[in-house]
Amino acid sequence: MRIASESVRLQGAGRICRRALGTGYKQGYGRIGVPAPESFRTRSVEEVTGYMKRFGTRLVLCSLTASMLLSGTALAAAPQWSAGNVYVAGNEVTYDGDTYRARWWSQNEVPGSSAWGAWEKVTKETAETPEDPGSTQTPDSSTTPETPASEAPAWDASAVYTGGMKALYNGSTYEARWWVTGEKPDSSDAWKKIGSSGETPETPETPVQPSEPEKNTTPVLSGVKDTVEVSVGDSVDVLSGITAADAEDGNLTGKVRVAGSVDTNAAGTYVITYTVTDSRGESASAKTTFVVREKETMNTAPVLSGVKDTVEVSVGDSVDVLSGITARDAEDGDLTGKVRVTGSVDTGTAGTYVVTYTVTDSRGASTSAKTTFTVNKKETETPVSPDHSEPPVPFWKDYKNYPAKNTQVYYRGRVYQNKWYANAGTKPDSGDPWVLVGDAEWTVAEKDSNYTKESSGKGSGSGTAETVFDKVLTDSEIQELYGGINPAYSPEAAVNRLGALIPKKAYEELFPYRFGSPKWKACAATRQYYSDPSKYPDYYSYENLQEAVHTLANTAIKVQWYEGATWCYRLIRLNKTTKEQKLIYSDPNFDAEWLQTKPLCTSICDYGSFLAEGDLNTRKRELAGFLANISHETGGGSVDGTIDDSLTGLYFNEEVGFIGSSQIGYVQSSGTKYLPVSGKSYHGRGPIQLSYNYNYGLCSDVLYGDSSILLNDPDRLEQDGVLGFMTGIWFWMTPQPPKPSCHQVITGTWAPKEGAANASYNGNFGLTIVIINNEAGQSENGSGAVARRSRYYRIFAGRMGADISGEHVDTMGMTTFTQ
Repeated sequence: MRIASESVRLQGAGRICRRALGTGYKQGYGRIGVPAPESFRTRSVEEVTGYMKRFGTRLVLCSLTASMLLSGTALAAAPQWSAGNVYVAGNEVTYDGDTYRARWWSQNEVPGSSAWGAWEKVTKETAETPEDPGSTQTPDSSTTPETPASEAPAWDASAVYTGGMKALYNGSTYEARWWVTGEKPDSSDAWKKIGSSGETPETPETPVQPSEPEKNTTPVLSGVKDTVEVSVGDSVDVLSGITAADAEDGNLTGKVRVAGSVDTNAAGTYVITYTVTDSRGESASAKTTFVVREKETMNTAPVLSGVKDTVEVSVGDSVDVLSGITARDAEDGDLTGKVRVTGSVDTGTAGTYVVTYTVTDSRGASTSAKTTFTVNKKETETPVSPDHSEPPVPFWKDYKNYPAKNTQVYYRGRVYQNKWYANAGTKPDSGDPWVLVGDAEWTVAEKDSNYTKESSGKGSGSGTAETVFDKVLTDSEIQELYGGINPAYSPEAAVNRLGALIPKKAYEELFPYRFGSPKWKACAATRQYYSDPSKYPDYYSYENLQEAVHTLANTAIKVQWYEGATWCYRLIRLNKTTKEQKLIYSDPNFDAEWLQTKPLCTSICDYGSFLAEGDLNTRKRELAGFLANISHETGGGSVDGTIDDSLTGLYFNEEVGFIGSSQIGYVQSSGTKYLPVSGKSYHGRGPIQLSYNYNYGLCSDVLYGDSSILLNDPDRLEQDGVLGFMTGIWFWMTPQPPKPSCHQVITGTWAPKEGAANASYNGNFGLTIVIINNEAGQSENGSGAVARRSRYYRIFAGRMGADISGEHVDTMGMTTFTQ
């Protein structure tokens, strides 16, 4: 019988078996899609038997395979497919009751899983039926020898070659190790050279097992979170931070598709599905659950009022530790009934007793404060001499300053002396700068009027509360002296107004290179000034601005001066929460007799009115004006070679010439109450570039009620971003006679006297520049400071949608303010 060679499918047979079955098989003919030429189509059983006798046991595997081919049950005997095995072209396996034939090298690919995969299902049409094994034929003694290498067909770039197939290329014969197409035989590992034209072909080597074909990896989605929580009204970009990539295609971020949406106008749960598909059809998906919650209002901690650091009483006195103690917060209102006391005072025994006050609001926020009660033994009172109506030294007066040190005064039967300048209202028995000299040589009848003066009728009322400045005011006194406390100017209302005018995202877009921001740290220019920018926090952060607005809104001041003598003024500070009033500055000549006939002028500044006065457009203009001026003071120029004023505001937080330097500057050692501390520099710091010791001291008095804080530690200003913004708002809001405040000017609330300098420019941004830097008579068309401030103002007003058409934004026509 004859064996049809195009039907032969060897299961891993070697070279000898291929010789026995015919050159047609060796050349690849008869394999999938490659028909054999007629001369190679048949071999007789006798010929096969002859080869077996010739090569002996070397043909055992081949004879087993041949007997399979001659058997009518060859297909049924195919082994079961195994995921771990490696299969080459022509291998047959049984899987799920069917027989499959490998088209090319395969491992782990399930037969029948793809019509275009490595496996072809063997059907009746594709399986050969061997001839009747019972027929016999005479062995052919003239067996056709194996085709020389030179007879291999020429290599065809478009043809598909499987393991064992040969091709002639550039005069040499090559044999395919595994499935290959389009790869030149002389430059590919898939081919091995087996001979040159006219040479006896080399004995083929055992085929090299090919490496596994390149696999396609599934894309990877990055940045997808399981859950994201936002508040109603927040802005949400569902693709923010989402990226995708795989090994074959690289960056696939642009291919990410989103299903679902988030409605931040309604509280609820929203699911977003992200999907990305690569160029070979592999996909990956992931989901994020967005939870939109109702916005919670800010809960402020309760404030305890009336708690003193120390209280002195005498043995036998009656003490009510809760007398004058109140508590409240913005959310719950009056919490006085919630105040709890720990500790007690035994007035029967001299000694020191500590009482702690604690109040907790409805949301669990607590505040505590302590008072130290000193119970003194009763002293025998010095008898009043009937012969004296005046003390041995002058009475101390609460309205007078005592600039000359070692000035002696009489107070409550004792004599005191000041070590340095003593402010009006600082009682001699309160400590520095007063020290006790001793008991008076004689005493006079005690009455409060000994230490006050009757009101001159100036200011805002009867003067009863004015004559004693350092005290806790009653509600009626606050109404009389300050016009009451406006709830629209509360700390919470002030922060809410800021958020409505400029949300955090819009603020950060205006100042991407602000000091300490990520872009500031990455900017090449930053390293010119700071060796390690990474260690600096976000000094001008939106949160620091919010906190500054909130904190300062708790303070109001009263500025008083004499008409025609604006240089002679005093400042009185009111803590709106504790209702404590304090005289923080008074010119030494304020009570001079020659001034008493002049009209007394008063201006009250509530720092909670920042961004609160006028219509919406006015409030936008004020914010744009404030940001424009502090941007000029702290930025400008180029960032990484790009000049853009709209990006470079708030770049510095101290004067450039002093960065990293130990030099001392801006010191004035005389002519001021606020004397410098040795070794301290008072150069420009913060957004408004606060300069000189007298400004540091005055600002510290307003912010803290204590001038020594910033005089002793001016570096604090460049380290604390909240404090930095507070100094900027303080300067912007505070009148400086004869100058009005920037706030009064841009809101148009300044009420100048007829004929006052620059009165016609009230309500215009340009006049704020004159107030800050006296830069009068300059145009916005140029490259100077006025031009830069004006450009910032136009940029910011435009971003905020403020209408400034027709507004005078430079200082042309204006004059400086004079005393």
